[in-house]
Amino acid sequence: MAPTQVRLMLLRQCAPTVTRDGCSDCLQKAYSNIQSCATDVTDGRGVDSGCFMRFSASPFFPANS
Repeated sequence: MAPTQVRLMLLRQCAPTVTRDGCSDCLQKAYSNIQSCATDVTDGRGVDSGCFMRFSASPFFPANS
């Protein structure tokens, strides 16, 4: 049986003071934070100093955004 596919919305953002490389490192840590706390979920948030990441199977912005 094929696995079920779920469409996810994703938002990731770094503070303006974070360099490009620092942003990439920060987002990797935020992603690791999500993975370490949540498995098989359809909504999650991860943060690290200087960045934020969110994913969800449900839209979290209005349709007209």
